[in-house]
Amino acid sequence: MLPLLLLAVQDAAAGDGGETVPVQPQTSPRDWVSVSDYPTAALNKRGFGVVHFRLTIDAAGKVSACNILNTSGFWMLDQHTCKLLTARARFVPARKDGVAVESWFISNFFWAHGDFDKKDWNVLVKEVTEPISSRVTVKKLPTNYKQAPLTRVRFDARGAADWCNVEQGSGNPAIDTVACEQALAQAERPEMQGNLPRKPDTRMFLVEFVDDSSGR
Repeated sequence: MLPLLLLAVQDAAAGDGGETVPVQPQTSPRDWVSVSDYPTAALNKRGFGVVHFRLTIDAAGKVSACNILNTSGFWMLDQHTCKLLTARARFVPARKDGVAVESWFISNFFWAHGDFDKKDWNVLVKEVTEPISSRVTVKKLPTNYKQAPLTRVRFDARGAADWCNVEQGSGNPAIDTVACEQALAQAERPEMQGNLPRKPDTRMFLVEFVDDSSGR
């Protein structure tokens, strides 16, 4: 059984405004990984899925951060994806008005062992593609609140949430902390609507904060 690794390049972006030259990989993204990079534990447990990620690229062309915008469904594969890309991906930095600037590289990373069932793939994608939404009402939103924080939550073998990462912040660190606290306290692993060899252990949660004076 041989693993199949595919990296599908989707998007590259620089900062807003000005004359910009987008960030570019120094080498083909398909050279960043090999079949030997498939985590043995995940392979043995028949873990597979697609990771939607965002790399933050600094002005020197190095990866300064990796965030998961949509989970594969399996914490191990998400984490391993960021570990590999942070260590190996190098870029020609984006330029704005002739000056190298921080930018972002957004793409998908597919993990699939050689004999995976396409029906299983479709079931998994359907289960984990849309984030689970929740809402928190506060007396007053901070002025630097920009958007609902997107969190990634891991569930243990009993189905209890035991870890949370903020993958896309709200603009306010205190709000982001509360978002993870809410996710860990209230999240429940959804019941699967189909059968899979291994149940996903990770889901995305979008926690919206609203002002109680807004009327929403």
